Amino acid sequence: MLKKLSKLDATIRHADRKRTLDNLEIAVAKGERLHMAGCGTKLHVAFNALIHTRNTIGQICLEAEDCVRRIEEVHMAEVLARAREARFVNENVAIIANFLEKTPREKFLMEQLRSSSRRKDRGSQIQLEIQLNKW
Repeated sequence: MLKKLSKLDATIRHADRKRTLDNLEIAVAKGERLHMAGCGTKLHVAFNALIHTRNTIGQICLEAEDCVRRIEEVHMAEVLARAREARFVNENVAIIANFLEKTPREKFLMEQLRSSSRRKDRGSQIQLEIQLNKW
């Protein structure tokens, strides 16, 4: 049992360092197989923190995917802030960072207009067209 716990500890540390959803899922699954919920050790505390991190990063992944599809500036900024706080980067978070930090305002508005057009969101289209005409 001690060998399994030391392997789990190494897996948890690896998952925390790499911060990928796959590594976090593997570590949580291994811990659940060992029934970590009942232990009162440092490893238990690390396992609970890992579960919290996995849930947070999983939520960030879902929201980042939605942000890339919708291109809503406020939501993108919130997701990027949460991802940076969690020290997490994936393809969608990188796209969000690029959009917010490197894309000129007019091009950003055009991308939002295309996105709202694909979603058939007429209200957003009208607002964005008004903003673009101000340029």
